[in-house]
Amino acid sequence: LIRDICTDEIDRTMVESINAMAHLLDIRTIAESVDGEATIEKLKSIGVDYAQGYYLGELAGLDEIDSSHEDQPISEIQVN
Repeated sequence: LIRDICTDEIDRTMVESINAMAHLLDIRTIAESVDGEATIEKLKSIGVDYAQGYYLGELAGLDEIDSSHEDQPISEIQVN
């Protein structure tokens, strides 16, 4: 669903609906497979809490993960 939220109205509406329902239930949301700045901006505007994907960082082993970004909301994400 995330891959096409900038171009596909149905995917965007599904993400908005899932996000709204989760927040009504006090559940935080995580977008997977984030692949670009436009997607990050769209997710921020929808209100998604967290994001992960190659655009934000390559896959890493557990011993390589920098814990400084743990539980960092999407609105605070800085892409290197």
